[in-house]
Amino acid sequence: DSRSALGDAAFYIGASEGAYASVALAEGFRAALGVVPVNTFASAGPYRLGSAAILKTIINPVAGGDVETYGYIGILLGEVYSSTNPNAANFGQGQDLLNDENRELALSWLNDPDLSKLEMNAKLIDFDADDEYRIENLWNLKIVQFLRDAVEAGVEDPCDPDYEGYVVGENDKFCEALKQNDLIDVL
Repeated sequence: DSRSALGDAAFYIGASEGAYASVALAEGFRAALGVVPVNTFASAGPYRLGSAAILKTIINPVAGGDVETYGYIGILLGEVYSSTNPNAANFGQGQDLLNDENRELALSWLNDPDLSKLEMNAKLIDFDADDEYRIENLWNLKIVQFLRDAVEAGVEDPCDPDYEGYVVGENDKFCEALKQNDLIDVL
């Protein structure tokens, strides 16, 4: 119940995921509320989500390597790019990042306020029968293969309609959802 008026200008700062958040907030507040970003200091953020740059680090057999520390990121990304947000381009299009079989389970872990990141990571490891976490056990195998094929082919932007692996009706809406979260044009 703050009674303070919202200012008409703001400074933003962030690094890594915080850099993405600072740029997104600056643009969102500018567009929605007219708050002028006086300065935005953003360092090492994942701004180009529609290209393979960020995907190269997560589309490998163990989703980045250190599952015990960072495995939950696969669930976070899965939630963002699955039919959880009706404003996302891939909503209800059958091009979700989380696979149908495990979507509800993964989302229940993410939405459990008593589950820490490390506990969620442990659940991911225990989830797999052979105790070796693989991203394809959680994500849509068609999307995973699409991204892996692009990385293997050296394609910088798998969501470029000129890329032969980009297929309308198979991954186009997923790509559109990725590009909706790009901030490169804002920078």
